[in-house]
Amino acid sequence: MDKASLLAKFAATREEKLLFAHLLDLAERAATHNRLLSGDFLTEAEGNTAQSLLRAAGFSSFFLFGGFPDAERTCPVFLPDYLTRKEVEASPSLAGLLFLSLSVSKYDEAAASFTHRDLLGALMALGVDRNRVGDIRAEGPLAVAVIRESVADYLTENLKKVGRFPVTVEIREDCGALPEQRFEEGFGTVASLRLDAVVAEVFRLSRSEASEAIRRELVALSGLPLCRPDAPVKEGDRLSLRGKGKVVIGETDGLSKKGRIRFKYKRLK
Repeated sequence: MDKASLLAKFAATREEKLLFAHLLDLAERAATHNRLLSGDFLTEAEGNTAQSLLRAAGFSSFFLFGGFPDAERTCPVFLPDYLTRKEVEASPSLAGLLFLSLSVSKYDEAAASFTHRDLLGALMALGVDRNRVGDIRAEGPLAVAVIRESVADYLTENLKKVGRFPVTVEIREDCGALPEQRFEEGFGTVASLRLDAVVAEVFRLSRSEASEAIRRELVALSGLPLCRPDAPVKEGDRLSLRGKGKVVIGETDGLSKKGRIRFKYKRLK
């Protein structure tokens, strides 16, 4: 299948066509020159589509990497024959990924409590492209963001405050003490593991409210907005509802006395 046909099949918008055309060019250059090349950060949905596109184009020496295990935003990394995935994962800077670490003064430690939104807002206010920033972890007076190497110097010079707090910026080649992603565990029961039933259960909505949110494409399953209420949900899937947060679906746990399916989930804070 030629490049135009691949883009017609996998790209739904003009923006996606440009993005995926660039990825195909990057993959071709990496293969031709046998060198490590990597792209900017992709959303979970973009990453899933990019993998299918690249495999359909015949590329196999690549993987998606966000700087640490289970990252949601990832970069496509194209490997030469002299490097392995494990070597790149052990040294993210090989793929052009660095870690921006923030801290406040001891005087402000008790008052400061950064959130993902705080740091992302500060970065966007400086004009940094969203695709140059990966996952963000924040807890209390500490925050870490995975960034592309190309914006490291700019952020070191210009990121002085997050919210009302002055910050000290450190650029690292390793994630250091990465703030843990906080979550609360929950248990639910549904008649079947279909999208509308699970969304209603984990986000405490009525079935009709859940169906309406899905119809309006406010619900994403593993990063991909869906409008099918009957879409199947399985263990490991990430559900997000705009304005309500994210949930990771856990394992099923048998049937209740009324014959409903019991399942576990983690609600990200």
